[in-house]
Amino acid sequence: MTDRRIRIAIFGGSGYGGSELLRILLFHPNAEIVLVTANEHAGKAVSEVHRNLNGITDLRFEQAPGRPFFVR
Repeated sequence: MTDRRIRIAIFGGSGYGGSELLRILLFHPNAEIVLVTANEHAGKAVSEVHRNLNGITDLRFEQAPGRPFFVR
């Protein structure tokens, strides 16, 4: 195993699939979630939309960028 963490962006993270992906990745030792988008929930805490993640993360939903980008 490596100690290097993979930086992850999740696009469209407000639905059931996004909730499950967040739950799994938040507990993965080699994953770092750096961006979660949900245009209709931009600015809201992830745990406000996904109550099962309350107390686990302080991530907030962001507006999806209008152009391609790379996470560094």
